[in-house]
Amino acid sequence: MVFIDHTPENQDKSFLGVPVLGKITNLKSDKNQKAIVGIGSNEARKKLVNRFNFDWINAIHPFSSIADDVKLGRGNVICAGSIVQTGAIIGNHVILNTRASVDHHCKVDDFCHLAGAHLAGRSILEEGVFMALGSTILPKLLVKKWAIIGAGSVVSRNVEEGDIMFGAPAKVKLKNTMGWTNLRKSMLDGGRQDPAVNRGSDSYCDRQGR
Repeated sequence: MVFIDHTPENQDKSFLGVPVLGKITNLKSDKNQKAIVGIGSNEARKKLVNRFNFDWINAIHPFSSIADDVKLGRGNVICAGSIVQTGAIIGNHVILNTRASVDHHCKVDDFCHLAGAHLAGRSILEEGVFMALGSTILPKLLVKKWAIIGAGSVVSRNVEEGDIMFGAPAKVKLKNTMGWTNLRKSMLDGGRQDPAVNRGSDSYCDRQGR
């Protein structure tokens, strides 16, 4: 087992005894090679998965709990303390970060990331949804593609595609017309310097590689 890391300062290092073999640019597709993408950005993760052809495997922490009847895709990362309850469906290349929970009969589509967040029974996350630390989706709700739920937020109604929501109850604070990386930079500035971030408008982002 090895790490591939594009960060210059991590080259020729090792983590927990596992060496960093090189940069992403050194990779070549090999359908017989087992691999997993552990990048937290949903957008970046999807671009890499679409770029390379590997035998995608799941990384499941021994201190997670997954019901026997859960339908689990490929390329998923399920971290310590995460719980997936009966009847749930987890797609491909999903990250359930530390202590995330997916309750009974939920569906989590490809490239979602639950960062210590909680999804209540019979709710659905479409592709690329990001739930930040401590956020909660109440039961039987639909969160559409590439929405972002802010830390500590409580979602009590359906969420439209590309909505960026904060608060308890959560309300739409932003909709963006840029990619995820640029959006994060603009959010740090409150969206003041880029007209592509619109507070409460009807514009949506044009996400490359989606």
